[in-house]
Amino acid sequence: MRISVVIATAFRPAVLARALASLRSQRDADWEAWVVDDGDGAGAERARALRDPRIHGIVNPGRGQVDARNAAIVRAEGDAICWLDDDDWLEDAGHLRAIADALAGGPALLHRGGWLVAVDDDGQETGRDAFDLPADADSLRRDNTLLNPGLAYPRALHRELGLLDRELDGYYDWDWYLRVTAAGVPLRQLAGLGVAYRVHPGNRSRRPSLDRERRFAALCAKHGLQTVMKHHVGVWLERSAPDGSA
Repeated sequence: MRISVVIATAFRPAVLARALASLRSQRDADWEAWVVDDGDGAGAERARALRDPRIHGIVNPGRGQVDARNAAIVRAEGDAICWLDDDDWLEDAGHLRAIADALAGGPALLHRGGWLVAVDDDGQETGRDAFDLPADADSLRRDNTLLNPGLAYPRALHRELGLLDRELDGYYDWDWYLRVTAAGVPLRQLAGLGVAYRVHPGNRSRRPSLDRERRFAALCAKHGLQTVMKHHVGVWLERSAPDGSA
C-alpha cells in the first residue's frame, strides 16, 4: 500500500526540514509526499533541494492552507492519505508501516496519539505531554480529540465525499472527521504515541480571532453541533483534570 503524505507549509523552511527528516526516517513503507507552499516558495524549494524522488514541492495554485492541502490531495497517487503539517513530525519510525497494515484490514479513519510538544519563541522544546484520547462519532461532535499528524484514511474517500471545505479554514480537519464518520466510515485508533504536535507559545491563553470565531460558528451550523471552541491544549487540560471532567 502506498501512502500519500500531505504537507502544507508557509514561511517555515527550517521547521519543515524537521518534518521531512522524520518522514524520510520511516521504515518499511511505500510513500510519496506533496509539499505545497502557501508562502514565498521557500518551503517548496527546501523540499525539492532534498532531491528525493518521493518528495514533490509545489507552490499553492490557490490561496490559504485548505487550498494547499486540496492541491496535494488532487495530485496524490497513493492508496491512502496521511496528514503532516510543516511544524509537526513523526516520532515513530514505523508510523507509516502501521497505517498501511491497519488499512489493509479495510477502510477506516485512522487516528493515533502522540505528544503535545511545547516550544519557546526560539523553537526549543520546553516540555511535552502525552495526548492519546479515544474517539467515536458521538464524541467528535463535542470535541476534536484527533491529532492532525496522526490521521490517515483511504484516498478513495475524497472521490465519495469531495475535497476539504475551504470555507471553514482552520476547521477543515474537524469538518472532515464529521463528514467521514457521518458516511459510516469506522474510526480506528492505532496503538502507541507515534506523532508530535507542536504547541506554539501562547496557545494556552490566546484568544481566538473574530474570523476564527466565525469559522467555528459555520462548522457548528453545518453539522448541528452544540459545543464550544477549544484547542488541543484546552481539551488536554480538561481531560487530565483531577475530576476527569471532559
